[in-house]
Amino acid sequence: MSALYTLAFLGTIPPGVETALRNTLAQALASFGLALDRDVEVAPLEALLKIPGSRARAALYFGAPGAVDSPALSTLIGQYVPMIPVVSRLDAFQDEIPPSLRHLNGMALGTDPDYVPLGMALLECVGLLPRQRRIFLSYRRNEAGLAALQLYENLCSRKFDVFLDTHDILPGQDFQETLWHRLRDCDVLVMLHTPTYFGSPWTRQEFHRALARQVSILRLGWPGSLADRRTALAHSIDLDAEEIEPDGRLSLPTVEKIWLKVESLRSASLALRHASLAGAVTEQVTRIGGSVEGIGAHRSMALTLPRGKKMTAFTCLGVPSAEIMHDHVLIGDKNAPLALVYDAQGYSDRLNTHLTWLGRQITDITSYPVHNIGWGLAALEDS
Repeated sequence: MSALYTLAFLGTIPPGVETALRNTLAQALASFGLALDRDVEVAPLEALLKIPGSRARAALYFGAPGAVDSPALSTLIGQYVPMIPVVSRLDAFQDEIPPSLRHLNGMALGTDPDYVPLGMALLECVGLLPRQRRIFLSYRRNEAGLAALQLYENLCSRKFDVFLDTHDILPGQDFQETLWHRLRDCDVLVMLHTPTYFGSPWTRQEFHRALARQVSILRLGWPGSLADRRTALAHSIDLDAEEIEPDGRLSLPTVEKIWLKVESLRSASLALRHASLAGAVTEQVTRIGGSVEGIGAHRSMALTLPRGKKMTAFTCLGVPSAEIMHDHVLIGDKNAPLALVYDAQGYSDRLNTHLTWLGRQITDITSYPVHNIGWGLAALEDS
């Protein structure tokens, strides 16, 4: 089985750092049920260049005095591969990092012998931090309730943030608004395709709205539920009768097969959706006469506006929140404007009103729906 995620250590790697980082990554991945060199590979530069864009990738670039650009770096920047420049100390950034990466948000090597901050930043770039692993279970309660609960418990034990309507909507909450909010925020929708799945308006809308949001869909086909034109864009696992226990639960080998597929689809979903957002930002910034220099730590995009002003934009796959905005203010360049770019498709009037209010409270970073970023940035240099 090929790896689900690809990481890379580029540049001039100090002695002992790669071994320590691999140990740190292996320990972190074990908490998700993943294994280094099996599910997550560390690839050399030549292999990284050939990895398909549908797989989540990220790299640490270790600088050294006199570092120069290369065609390979230009290729990776053009492929929107996040790269984190790493220097011996932050005031050596200009001397140790090649020109094409100097616009990116970087990190100091630090004194931690396990290099945990570097490892965690790398895992964040491919979406492997626990708070980012969001899964939505879509099912008919009368046909697959026990199987859904079983998958919920199994995926939660593997550090996924799983939405199950019977567990995650509190009494008194607006059921419909909470449902759509969690769907907008998820990485993968797992549809338990039982015979009457498309007979409910709720599950029909969950499925089609996930497609509209470019969320990856894993279809678990129950016996008697055939894939058709509607499910052609979903990834399918067709279940045999013996894989479903008499009480409606799934066999343990089947559950194991499902979570591995969820992990694989999540990697592809993150890569494609981040690339889609980054591509849309690039198109609009270029249209107004600016340029995108590359993508760095925390998926920060280094932008140059038409009259030369520098700024940093972060892409956000889920719904922006005060916590997300605050986190990006803390890690962003204090000497340049900061932007948070998100896909507002499907947002309710109430949510848009909330985000407008939130933007007035947090003024150190400006949030932009991706379709509106060119319009907003066009006036930024005059503000």
